[in-house]
Amino acid sequence: MNMNDLETVSYKVKNYNDLFEYYGDMSKFICEHENIFSIEDQINFLKDANKTMNEFSKFVKDNQTELFVMYLIGGMMNE
Repeated sequence: MNMNDLETVSYKVKNYNDLFEYYGDMSKFICEHENIFSIEDQINFLKDANKTMNEFSKFVKDNQTELFVMYLIGGMMNE
C-alpha cells in the first residue's frame, strides 16, 4: 500500500458518499411525489440503488486495509 492507494480509495469513498446522498434525496422526492413516477420507474430506481450498495460492499471488502489506515490517520489528525 502506498499514498496513491489511499488517495484512490479516498476519492472512491467521496464518490460513494455523493451517490448515497443522491439516493437519499431521490428517495424522499419519490415518496413525496409518487404519483408522477410509474411503478416501473420506482422499481428501476430501487434496483439501481441496490446495485450501488452491492458495489459499495465489495469495495469495502476489497479495501479494508486502506480504509482502516485512513480511519487511523483521521483519528490522529483530530486529536
